[in-house]
Amino acid sequence: MRAFTIVLLALACVACSKADMHQTSHDLKSAASDIKNDPAVKKLGTDVKVAAKDAGAEIKKGAAAAKVELRKAGSDVKHTVDDDNKKS
Repeated sequence: MRAFTIVLLALACVACSKADMHQTSHDLKSAASDIKNDPAVKKLGTDVKVAAKDAGAEIKKGAAAAKVELRKAGSDVKHTVDDDNKKS
């Protein structure tokens, strides 16, 4: 099946004239340029950057809080173990 697909793709490429290939390439480049310069796409990119920055800040705050809580928990465990060892 894979070989059949490859043969079909090769035939499709050979069947296209150079002018067709050039026109298709030109159309794709033009479409990409239109998308790149679209104000809505630029605004979306800006919105994604802001959202990522905000998410990063929230993650950083959460990590700092978790660090504090883990240190407290570790200290509590150490004191509990120390107390148990003194009783033994």
